[in-house]
Amino acid sequence: MDGSVRTSVMEGGGVLRELMVSIDQERRRVAYTITESPFGFEHHSSSMRAVADGDTSLFIWETDFMPDALLEALEPVFSGGINDIRNAVEATNA
Repeated sequence: MDGSVRTSVMEGGGVLRELMVSIDQERRRVAYTITESPFGFEHHSSSMRAVADGDTSLFIWETDFMPDALLEALEPVFSGGINDIRNAVEATNA
């Protein structure tokens, strides 16, 4: 992190820069936009939040982007991100 910008290097060397728009600890929510990526977004916005559900929590990740034609290429990226998050949570709870 550099201030409110997070920079990640993806597999294959692509650079991803995310601007953190809102971090709300009380609501357990973070909102961000991707400002630089190898994907060619015209627009991107996402939010992630954890919602209590009995003894566990639900993780909700909402993403909007344009153009829609990127969906097929991005589906494995999103699935990989969800798996990474699941693995990190399971490792923490082990």
